[in-house]
Amino acid sequence: MVDLNKDGILDVFVELWFSGGSYAPYYIAVVSFQNGELKQIFNKFAGVGGYPSELPEYIDIDQDGIYEIKIPNEVFIEGIEDSASPTWIDLYEWDGKEYRLNNQKFYSRDSSVLINFLELYLSQFIYWPQRRDRYFEDYEFYLGLMNYYRGDFNRAKEYLNRIVEKAKNRNYIREAQTILKQL
Repeated sequence: MVDLNKDGILDVFVELWFSGGSYAPYYIAVVSFQNGELKQIFNKFAGVGGYPSELPEYIDIDQDGIYEIKIPNEVFIEGIEDSASPTWIDLYEWDGKEYRLNNQKFYSRDSSVLINFLELYLSQFIYWPQRRDRYFEDYEFYLGLMNYYRGDFNRAKEYLNRIVEKAKNRNYIREAQTILKQL
């Protein structure tokens, strides 16, 4: 129990781990006492990375006294061993009623995330020369998102235009098109 949203009422942060198989997800829920009843104000499944920093948790990233919820997910890439999969971390922020995804706020400041993705993206070409002709849409999509969040719209356009042209994942294409319309 913890007062996540600084309203003076303890919230219940529930973290359930599901074992089995090579992928063991977590389920996160936050229950709060509001208007005389218990109300679920957040729930999400989370992928699990291999390090404690990649586990779901609540954390006050911007040090405003209100906790954000950190949900890690691995970016699974077909044909590449799972251990080489980079971790993407979604950050949810309290908006006064509920927790909402707000990666734009946090990823526009964190250079280490972009650097890690770039290193992994480039390593695909350095360490596996036979894969140089392969298109790694997963990396390019997330690199496009991070550049968009940072406000580097020209770089974001480069990555997201390639997603629209080359990617096979329809979700990536649809999201890239949506962002490109805003640019």
